[in-house]
Amino acid sequence: MNLLRKNWWLALLLVISLALAACGPAASSGVAQPNMPGLENSETADDAGHTSGSSTAGTTSTGSTTTASGLQYVEIQAGTGPMPQPGDMVSVHYTGTLEDGTEFDSSIGREPFRFTLGQGQVIPGWDEGIALMHEGGKATLIIPSELGYGAAGAGPIPPDATLIFEVELVDVQPTPKPTTIDAADYTTTDSGLKYYIFEEGDGDAPKTGDMLTVDFSLWLEDGTFLDSTIDRGMPYTFVMGSDSSLPGLDEGLALLKEGGRAQLTLPPQLADGSGATYIFEITLLEAAEPPTPTAVADEDFTVTESGLKYFAISEGTGATPQAGDTVSLHYTLWLEDGTMIDSSVQRGTPLDMFVGASSTIPGFEEGVMLTKEGGKAQFIVPPELGYGSTGGGPIPPNANLIFEIEVLDITSGQ
Repeated sequence: MNLLRKNWWLALLLVISLALAACGPAASSGVAQPNMPGLENSETADDAGHTSGSSTAGTTSTGSTTTASGLQYVEIQAGTGPMPQPGDMVSVHYTGTLEDGTEFDSSIGREPFRFTLGQGQVIPGWDEGIALMHEGGKATLIIPSELGYGAAGAGPIPPDATLIFEVELVDVQPTPKPTTIDAADYTTTDSGLKYYIFEEGDGDAPKTGDMLTVDFSLWLEDGTFLDSTIDRGMPYTFVMGSDSSLPGLDEGLALLKEGGRAQLTLPPQLADGSGATYIFEITLLEAAEPPTPTAVADEDFTVTESGLKYFAISEGTGATPQAGDTVSLHYTLWLEDGTMIDSSVQRGTPLDMFVGASSTIPGFEEGVMLTKEGGKAQFIVPPELGYGSTGGGPIPPNANLIFEIEVLDITSGQ
């Protein structure tokens, strides 16, 4: 399970839960972001135990550093490459453990974890600790709770937990910049969208309700780099018109055909309501009809005491998930009228969830716990087990939600 990235508006379209949308080491809500320190802001102990630097930090042991924020940094192997700067794209291998030695996450055996340094995409202790390293270096970061997940915890991480990460800074790349385009070459629509088409594309034109797969890089208007699916090697898939939080994105993609590429500048009124202007460079890789739910007769559902309607499409041969387990699964979500909202299947990336931490809507967790490893199921989540009378993101108030899931793997928490 990747507990690193703080996914923002694109992540899961807020479908599973706001907590899962912040999953991913993700910055926990309510934890203040510290100033990005340099080595000059901390004391460093040499082999003799002498220190240098600001008096606001203290040395915990020979060869280790405690910064002013409380982060403990222990160098294992000095790197020979550059130190990353805020805005750089960094690639990191890591293993995370609790103080009692329990391992809760690791990138070992997977691709290195990539994020943009200093943009709040990870917990504050990570932004701070990785900035102290050189490319090729290895270190241990001992992160106090206030620089991690705070009093809330997250998934397998309990409240007020100190986190211990062994990290290797694999690669540092400077921030990419948006393509420079002459002002006269932009077109501005009546809504305020400003765009420039690099390639119109020659495939199908997208329409509302289509499943779109895109690659994008994203900046703020001042050039601050935010994210890139290209850097992560993970195109993003979503349903056109399913979410009103970025109307300018739908408008811009409607100008393209499959294979088309454009730069889109979304003013605040076409963006996410934060007041920010966003610059996308985006390629429409595919536009396709979305899948539909499996037809299930109403009498074939089992209705649980909570009101969840459940049907096993295929039973599976493994165990059912228990509280404390980590489950890897694929899911697709529709509204009752057949509108598809989100799908991990279309993205090709399973969802990893920690069972029993109330990190998802209640109906989703209940449905997962009824499904055996290797099994597939459809369940209908009533509003009181989902998003209730308020809704959330593309989910309207009082919505019944149709999920289909496949439980791929269960890692016991015992």
